[in-house]
Amino acid sequence: ADSYTIAFLTGVPGGDVKNHLQGDFVSVYVPTTPNPTSGFFLMMERSRVVELDMSVDAALKYIVSMGVVAPEQTPIKKTEGALPASTEQPT
Repeated sequence: ADSYTIAFLTGVPGGDVKNHLQGDFVSVYVPTTPNPTSGFFLMMERSRVVELDMSVDAALKYIVSMGVVAPEQTPIKKTEGALPASTEQPT
């Protein structure tokens, strides 16, 4: 069975870490419930990350409430031919 959690996209791996990763990776922060100031920092393959149309505020309320205060569902937007936004950091 697959498991999912809410995480915040923080960028892309850099420095020597980048030299040891093969593929396209992103950096994410996974806050813990009910205290989002503690959590885990992970580097994940971009293909395994599902980007959500959710504000940081709504995500934090969802996490702190342990899932009781679910964010409102937004309609799915069709964007034919649109490319995802880049998470590349300026060098």
